[in-house]
Parts: sequence; structure tokens; C-alpha cells
Amino acid sequence: MPARPLFILGRHRSGTTWLANILASVPGIHAITHERHQGVHESAYFSHLVPHCGHGRSDAERREIKRLFEQSDFFALSGLTQGPDIEQLGTAGYFRAVMDAGASRSNARYWLEKTPANTLIARRLREAFPDATFLAIVRDYRQVVASLVHGFGDPASMYDWFRQSALTAAYEKVIATSNATVVRYEALVRDYDGSIAAILALLGLSPGSGPRSTFRPNSLYDESRPTLHGWQLLAMKAGRWLVLPWPAALVERAVLRRLDRLRGKLPPWFFAQPETRTRGLRRPP
Repeated sequence: MPARPLFILGRHRSGTTWLANILASVPGIHAITHERHQGVHESAYFSHLVPHCGHGRSDAERREIKRLFEQSDFFALSGLTQGPDIEQLGTAGYFRAVMDAGASRSNARYWLEKTPANTLIARRLREAFPDATFLAIVRDYRQVVASLVHGFGDPASMYDWFRQSALTAAYEKVIATSNATVVRYEALVRDYDGSIAAILALLGLSPGSGPRSTFRPNSLYDESRPTLHGWQLLAMKAGRWLVLPWPAALVERAVLRRLDRLRGKLPPWFFAQPETRTRGLRRPP
């Protein structure tokens, strides 16, 4: 029986990597991992590559998707030397065949994909993979926004706090329409064993002794959390309330329309690095 897709959704810095790494340690779940990516590797296939190539609407665009993807770090770790026929399978079928090959080698019932930006296109993924399971992890927005601003923005910029808060609220709105099973980050911290047992029961997998990833949670706050000042909290609230009054379905529709008009940009880590050109599938020990 072919493996079923398992997509991890959630805002960047909300715990998607942690949850994905925990599940990747389960024998029945196949995932592509590498130490440089703190465990589960993001493919950026649907969120970045497909839009970058015109959404694969023509044969030429699909061939370009295949050409670029097979130069990617993700594909280099897949264990394949050549990908399947994308013109015959289509963009979703091509990706599925790549992941199915790894799941078959691992005798896994699921293959796992974790790219946070996929959250915004969850509806499209559900249409492409009707048998998929979607898990979404949600965390206190203040911690998410603080991590995003300190990691990728300017903590002294009120606009950065406002913008990241608005985007985080948009992610939460889309998650609300995705029919995904929601996992609270705080609940996972508070009751790890119970939360993971519930997820594995949902997947029909044995909890065993409780999986624990060899990769640490990916956090910017290993030593101490920065203090949130009043003006930062105000900027976050303003960004959040810009989005919250709008119906979730309307926010999702607006996001998809905007994404359809944008040409995806490949992230700098997309292409294969020298240490992963060995094309060996690497999993936590």
C-alpha cells in the first residue's frame, strides 16, 4: 500500500521543526533529514519552487521544476539519482513519487513534509493530496513574533513587530480553514507524552515508549528570553487586530490570490551543498 502524506503546518518559529523531528523518529514515518537543517529538511517545493516556475502550468514549466528540484539539497538527500517523469505525473504526482520511493525503502506508512510556508497553500495541498493528514502547531503569538523579529528582523523597528504579528495572525486564520488537527506548542511542552500519544493514535501508529528526537528544539532562546517592552506589545496587538476581525475564509482567499500573482523566490539553502552531494538518506541515529 502506498504511503500516505503527512504535512506539518504552522508559522515559522512556532515549533514546526520540533514536532516534525519528533514524528520523523517514529519508524512508520519517513522524512528527509540533515543536521544542517536541525533535522527534518524543508523541501520548499510547493511553496517556492512551483510558483517560481509559473506554477507548472505548461510542459516547459514542469520540466524546469524537475530540473531545479533535482539540483536541490532536499533531492540530494532523497537517495535518488534521477527523479520520475513529471510530465506524466504532474507537479504533485512527481513530488509524491519522490517521497514514496523513500517511504518504500523505509517500509513506512507515512512520508512527512514540513515547510512552514505550505500553511498558506494548505487548501491546494489538500486538493492535490486528498488522502493526506495535516497537523498544524500553534504557539502563543507573542513568542512567535518575538522569535521572528529577533531572528530575522530589527528588534528596534516597530514596523517589524507590527508586520510579523499581522502575518502570524494570517497564518492562524488559514490554519482555521485547513481542517488540520491543531497541536498547541504549550500543550506539547506541558504534556509531551500525552500529546504525542494522541497524534500517533490519530495516525494509527503504536506509541511505543514515546518517540524523542535526537535534534533539540530549534530556538533562539536557549539561554534567556528577551524582555518584551510596552511599545513592542502594542505594535504586536495592532498588527494582530488588523487581521483578526476578518473572516478566516476571506483571509485565506486573499492570501491565495496574492500568492497566485507572485513569482516564488528560491531560498538560499535550496540548492545542494557539497556535504550532501553524496545523495545518502540521513536519519537521526
